[in-house]
Amino acid sequence: MMKELSTALGNIRIHKDVVRSIVFQVLKDFEGIKRLHYSLGDRILKIFKPSGIFPVKVRLDKDSIRIRVPVVVSLNQDLAELAVSFQEKVGNVLKEHFESASFQVDIDIRGVEKEGGR
Repeated sequence: MMKELSTALGNIRIHKDVVRSIVFQVLKDFEGIKRLHYSLGDRILKIFKPSGIFPVKVRLDKDSIRIRVPVVVSLNQDLAELAVSFQEKVGNVLKEHFESASFQVDIDIRGVEKEGGR
């Protein structure tokens, strides 16, 4: 699925994998989030496409982008504060790339881990 934009010069198509990659880059640099949570289905898909970022779900509509990010966070975090901060960071980065779209970023906290392990 792609988001399609039109200009006077033609159409622009942006694949949802681009959105996934942007979200993943934000996640890698975000303190307090340890990693993405891979479900069993995501792990099976990763066998066939190792570079895939399957846990990040993206739905592209005409003028909105909805994202679901399942994560594992560090222990001793204020979960609500961490999630809101991550939502804001993802939203701000996406606005730099997609000025005309509205965003909904759902954070799905699937687990916690101590520093240095589980």
